[in-house]
Amino acid sequence: METASILSATKGEKLKDETQWRTWFSRVRTYAKQKDVWELCDPDAVTAEVAAASPESERLTIRPEPRTKPRVPAYPEEGDAEEKRTWRDRMDLFKIEHSNWQIETKGLNDVNDFISTYIDPVHYLEVSPLETPYERLVYLKSRFGETVAYREEIRMKWRYFST
Repeated sequence: METASILSATKGEKLKDETQWRTWFSRVRTYAKQKDVWELCDPDAVTAEVAAASPESERLTIRPEPRTKPRVPAYPEEGDAEEKRTWRDRMDLFKIEHSNWQIETKGLNDVNDFISTYIDPVHYLEVSPLETPYERLVYLKSRFGETVAYREEIRMKWRYFST
């Protein structure tokens, strides 16, 4: 890696090319972990359906589904005391679920904003149609991340130079 690329990536400048990918990705991962949403953003994670169909399913990271917005329980206008007590219990659960949903949604939105802020405008146009941080990171990893072929090439060069 060029020194200028390393310095610009660590100073918080925008992702421009492959040389900055590892440092930039590490910053995004750290930020998502701080927001407690990394498991929803991890581009290496797969859905449960994909994991079940894979012969290497025990080695795969399974991506959880994001929370869905909870629905407010309907108030029983004509209900008796028992139904109204049940409604209050459901309302208490709704408040907890809604709070958890808001925290998760805010975290995902913050990570999305972080990605948008720290990516070069040229590449922003490529990821702008993608809505979630997971989708954006999967795309960016396929665009900038190391491939298996690249790792194998490095491994072969290492063997060549180490002998």
